[in-house]
Amino acid sequence: MTNRTKLIAALTAALVALPAVAVGAPKQLKANNKPTLSGPVSTTPNLQGCKKKTQRHEGQAVARFHICNGYYVFNPDQETDADTDYGAYWVQATVNAVNGWCTRSVTTELTGGGDGVTQRSPKPGTTIKAKKARNVTPRVRVDAQGNTDSPGTLRNTFRLRPGTLKSRRAGSTFRTIWTGKSQQKLAFVMGAEIRWAAGEAPPGFAPQVFARFEKRNDC
Repeated sequence: MTNRTKLIAALTAALVALPAVAVGAPKQLKANNKPTLSGPVSTTPNLQGCKKKTQRHEGQAVARFHICNGYYVFNPDQETDADTDYGAYWVQATVNAVNGWCTRSVTTELTGGGDGVTQRSPKPGTTIKAKKARNVTPRVRVDAQGNTDSPGTLRNTFRLRPGTLKSRRAGSTFRTIWTGKSQQKLAFVMGAEIRWAAGEAPPGFAPQVFARFEKRNDC
């Protein structure tokens, strides 16, 4: 094996679209650390899911993936639009290279939602260049498109490792793309405010995580 061996891995997590039913930042976010909620937004276990995967190369572990995702519902009694329900979809993912492998890029991708998506975070078009590790806190505000006096929010903080993080949208696909080089655990958070017809299922989404690794001595 050369010291420039490259490997690309991916992890996909899916949830069926279900009908709506009623101190300091951590050293690094865990995928299953729940976001901080405020206002009339809530979730239930059947609206949440997580998936883990260990990527291997020639039998040796390269990296451990973990992704958690799910729906958060805005209380319909707190908004005045009888024809529409509101909420959010939230994704948290971690990639942890092991055994001397170096993570060179991570793409966190959320496809779906269509016209039901009214806001995305981090805002598409954002670019963050970090020369040293820093905290980043994506935040989604659920305000029922102005049909409430009590908006809700979701937020969580992850530790961005040195490199460049870009947030981009192409049609119904929303991506955050990190490039750099790190042997430390990487975490990423993304979310969307959503709406759907009252009494129907919320829009469906397909979150995925892609990563590229190299075996190198200067990571």
